[in-house]
Amino acid sequence: MEMSVGFADKGKDANYYIERGYRVEESELGKVYYPRRKVVKVGNIGIRYEEKPWLSSFEIDGLRPAKPRGKNYSRSMQLILQYARAFDGIRRKDVIDLCKLTPSQSSKLLGRIVDGGYLKAQGAGRATRYVLTEEGKKYR
Repeated sequence: MEMSVGFADKGKDANYYIERGYRVEESELGKVYYPRRKVVKVGNIGIRYEEKPWLSSFEIDGLRPAKPRGKNYSRSMQLILQYARAFDGIRRKDVIDLCKLTPSQSSKLLGRIVDGGYLKAQGAGRATRYVLTEEGKKYR
């Protein structure tokens, strides 16, 4: 997960950034601002500046990306494909139990996996079973 961190413009005071949803902290190189919701402060902010002929970069210590909220659908997709591989297919009810999703969430996720070409539906209604496609068999 990426996080955006920047240095405050000398012409703007901290309130300018605070009003726009940022936190402002002092560092040895000046004020550092970062999004309030997507970044967590875990210690003193330290900055290392490195300049190379092809790139100038800053490394920031004391900040880390916040853990994403909500369901991690990529992890759920992995579980679904592993289950389908092990049991020669998967049903929507299996997805609900396996991934702790609502019926609506499981239908949407299965639809996304089918649209992505990893599973194909066999049958209709409650009897629908999703089996791996050739592309799905390659996914690890």
